[in-house]
Amino acid sequence: MGLHTATRWVERAEAKTVHSGRLAIGPRLILGFVFIIMSMLAADAIILWQFYVVRSQAMRLNDIDQKLVAVLRVHSSLLAFHDQLEGLADAEDADRLLIEAGPLRAAVLGDILRATKALSLPPVDPRRDPTVLPTLHVIQSALPSELEAITTLAASGDWRAVHLRLANQVRPLESLTSELVEKVEHEASEQQAETVLNIRRVRRLVFWVVPLTAAFTLLIAATLGLAITRSITQPLARLVQGSRALARGEFQHQVSVTGKDELAHLGQVFNTTASRLQDLYANLQQSEAFLAEAQRLSKTGSFGWCVTTGEIRWSEETFRIFQYERSTKPTVELVLQRVHPEDAAFVQQTIERASQDANDFDHEYRLVMPDGSIKYVHVVAHALGDASNGIEFVGAVMDVTERKRVEKNLRRSEESLLEAQKLSHTGSWRHELASGKVTVSPEIYRIHDIKPDDDASNTEFFFSRFHPEDRKRVVDLFEKSEIEKTEFQVDYRIVLPDGMIKHLHTIGRPVLSESGDLIEFGGTAIDVTAAKQAEEALRRSEGYLADAQRLTLTGSWAWNVATRQSVYWSLENYRLFGFDPEEGIPSDEAFYRRIHPEDRDRVRREVFLERPEEGSHFDVEFRVVLPDGAIKYVRSTGHPVRSISGDLLEYVGTSIDVTERKQADEERERLRQVQADLAHLSRVTTMGELTASLAHEIRQPISAAMTNAKTCVRWLGRDEPNLAEGREAAARIVKDVTRAADIMSRISSLFKKEALQRELVDVNELIREMIVLLRSEANRYSISIRIELADDLPKVMADRVQLQQVFMNLMLNGIDAMKETTREGELTITSQVEHGQVQVSVSDNGVGLRPEQTDKIFKAFFTTKDNGTGMGLPISRSIIESHGGQLWATGVPGSGATFQFTLPATAAARA
Repeated sequence: MGLHTATRWVERAEAKTVHSGRLAIGPRLILGFVFIIMSMLAADAIILWQFYVVRSQAMRLNDIDQKLVAVLRVHSSLLAFHDQLEGLADAEDADRLLIEAGPLRAAVLGDILRATKALSLPPVDPRRDPTVLPTLHVIQSALPSELEAITTLAASGDWRAVHLRLANQVRPLESLTSELVEKVEHEASEQQAETVLNIRRVRRLVFWVVPLTAAFTLLIAATLGLAITRSITQPLARLVQGSRALARGEFQHQVSVTGKDELAHLGQVFNTTASRLQDLYANLQQSEAFLAEAQRLSKTGSFGWCVTTGEIRWSEETFRIFQYERSTKPTVELVLQRVHPEDAAFVQQTIERASQDANDFDHEYRLVMPDGSIKYVHVVAHALGDASNGIEFVGAVMDVTERKRVEKNLRRSEESLLEAQKLSHTGSWRHELASGKVTVSPEIYRIHDIKPDDDASNTEFFFSRFHPEDRKRVVDLFEKSEIEKTEFQVDYRIVLPDGMIKHLHTIGRPVLSESGDLIEFGGTAIDVTAAKQAEEALRRSEGYLADAQRLTLTGSWAWNVATRQSVYWSLENYRLFGFDPEEGIPSDEAFYRRIHPEDRDRVRREVFLERPEEGSHFDVEFRVVLPDGAIKYVRSTGHPVRSISGDLLEYVGTSIDVTERKQADEERERLRQVQADLAHLSRVTTMGELTASLAHEIRQPISAAMTNAKTCVRWLGRDEPNLAEGREAAARIVKDVTRAADIMSRISSLFKKEALQRELVDVNELIREMIVLLRSEANRYSISIRIELADDLPKVMADRVQLQQVFMNLMLNGIDAMKETTREGELTITSQVEHGQVQVSVSDNGVGLRPEQTDKIFKAFFTTKDNGTGMGLPISRSIIESHGGQLWATGVPGSGATFQFTLPATAAARA
């Protein structure tokens, strides 16, 4: 019964203890002791009174202990606060300091508040040091401001100031709490001693009562102890289990929390810490992912190298840069395997020197990848010392292949720019306003002929090279542009040391800061000397062209197809058509009003205005009626100008005043008509002189025909007609009559007066015809005619009758020259091809020519004959020259003369 009753009582006690778990462990234990004491007092009233006294003394001792513990906790919290801040300051982790500073301050302030409450609990000891509570208040008020100052300094990155603040401001607070602990400890020791004396007195009184109540007290104590222990050990076991889960990385594990005691608070703290660790771990994983992605994007890998152990750690990107598998263990030898053979010795030397001297290193070298491609890497490493005095490096490996390619292209671009500047004679410059420094490109040095020992880093040097006549104007413009911060362009001359003058065109542009202040001027300087010389030459050429157009009465123009308007007229074009240049280019309608009414419609049809899309060349002549009524003849030619794609853009052309030429042509036409009349008259006169000879030539075939006719009649009148002989006689009749008819036809053609008709003429055939006509005249004076004609003689384009007249004149002159000589006369006629022309010679062995007569005989009315007119040879020369040939004579007195002429051959009409 007793055991059963005790068990039920223990269960009820446990239930009450669990219910009392809402209380702190300290108050819970006190309640247990109070219950035990109350149980003992219930057994013995006197002992209860005495025990009450003991309990009072124990409570007093407990209060003293709590006050001392509270003060010690303040001191410990402040020490932890200072140490943790020192650690965070050493790590220079501002974010972490800002995160953890708040809970640290809250913990310290909570301990100060509890200590203040503990020291304020009655009874108040009059002997207690009155400075204790004010000291706590000072610490409580000073701590937030100091922490705020420290976090502000940490956020700005001034860690030295943070350390000074901790040393000068927080450390003294620790001294205050240390002194406070000493004071409270001293007071507590005195009170404890006094309490111990009181307890000793009471102990003597309860000496006998205690054994009696011991058993009952032990039973109660065991029961309460078991209940309280289980209320503590069970939460502790859960906390231990959670700690093990936390150690395994199971940050999602949560401890079940019951009650409101310290263990429950610890459980809550554990759960909060686990949640924060889970968040931090997730953030860490995310940060590592971001770091890996950043390294991949920037092609920058990281590494760590412990020289003592030879261990090397690579990031994911470093493996990618060196193209090794992630499972490969990095070593120095693996690195050297990838290094370009030409860089291997340098890299090996750098690694050895760094491992010996423990100095930072920074170098670039090439890698040869497995596929044969080349990579450029830039390696930076920083040396660190470890706890065992070993050497460790941390650094980065950057793939700079693309940067190298860009640098190479940039160098090529710079070289191209310098070459372009050299070819175009264009230099660049920059003038810094603050320092006055001038920086120029190499082409500026060439343009200004700057020597290596010249100081060309200031504007005064360049101003000194300005031509004296241009210096003030250009310098004033530079200064004005600096004041107004505006762009400028200027042309000026410079004088080189050797006296040479160059023309420059300079452009300058201001460079402003974000606030609008002028920082510098930059621009270009172009050597336009050649352009100036070309411009001057162009002006001279234009002047020469204008003079040439004025002298040749030739104007030039341009007409735009899109606008259908003239876009350019030269001055001579204005003068030619009678327009004023001051009034500008006239419209097309005004231009056409100047054309003669009889020519206007024809010109509109033939020139580009009516059909510009065809883009054909035109050449047209027309008359122009000037405002004063004068009439001009104009020849206008136009040529189409097309774009690269073949589109018609405009017409350009010339207009020539051909009035004088037109009048000359008319005069020449009249002269040709007179010449033709004179040649006809000469032919008629000559033919009159040859009447007897020609009559003999005609009588011969007629007499022969008469004889052959009588013979034919006789052969046919026999008793037995001889038809064969008759036919032959008739055939001879036909031949003689045809010969007479041909002679009459040729004589008739010489007498006719017709317009010139040029055709392809066989010169050899023409020579033979003229020999037939003049043979009787030659026979009359016993003169023989010999011919030497080329077989393959080309035909010529000529008027047949005029050539007959030339041959007749030359052959008759030769016959006349040989009439009075006593030796046998011979007229020689030859034909040949000489230098692509047909050449004919008529030679005689008559009286010959004196040297002074070779030119005079071709002048009008000059003659060596007694009854000559002096017109035969001039007419013959004019005929030959009108056919594009030449006629000349050579001779020796007493030995005869030779007349020769040439005519252009027609290659396409060779016999």
